[in-house]
Amino acid sequence: MSSCASLIFLFLFLFLRASAQDPTYLGYNCSDTPTYSSDSTYFTNLRTVLFSLSSQNASYSTGFQNVTAGEDPDMVSGLFLCRGDVSVEVCRNCVAFVVKDTLDRCPEEEKVVLYYDQCMF
Repeated sequence: MSSCASLIFLFLFLFLRASAQDPTYLGYNCSDTPTYSSDSTYFTNLRTVLFSLSSQNASYSTGFQNVTAGEDPDMVSGLFLCRGDVSVEVCRNCVAFVVKDTLDRCPEEEKVVLYYDQCMF
């Protein structure tokens, strides 16, 4: 293999590896109140919103989407915003990662904001 082909292979390997990495965590904010339980209507609506935001049909190409599910007092709204300079794939990966991270970082809080270098949720 020529040195030029080796160099191209190395760049492709590093690029693919970098694009598949987890997003860079910056911080989060979970309000202390109100909270919900896992057997509540609110939690069902939350799962619907999280699923919608991370679905294949989400607006990754625009880098922004908002979704609402349910009715008051159990209505849940959610959104994601990806950095304008990230690819659709990086946006999709960031949102998918953050959806999973939401319930880990703020398992019972209703008001949550998660900040990553590539997206905000």
